Amino acid sequence: MIEVTKKDHEKPEALLRRFNRVVQESGLLKTVKEYRFYNKPPTRRERRESAQRKIMIKKLKNNFLIK
Repeated sequence: MIEVTKKDHEKPEALLRRFNRVVQESGLLKTVKEYRFYNKPPTRRERRESAQRKIMIKKLKNNFLIK
């Protein structure tokens, strides 16, 4: 749970701004948005294609860095 305590003589706008910053940094909104809709798990073919794509990207990056 996210808590922000009011400092002495702090304006409500500043408190709200500080709260919003803490929420953004915590990543809570990102997590909530991920669970908003159901995503089907990838099929075996999709997982394989994704793994192959990642391997190709790693190879390209390594070749680029070596040269």
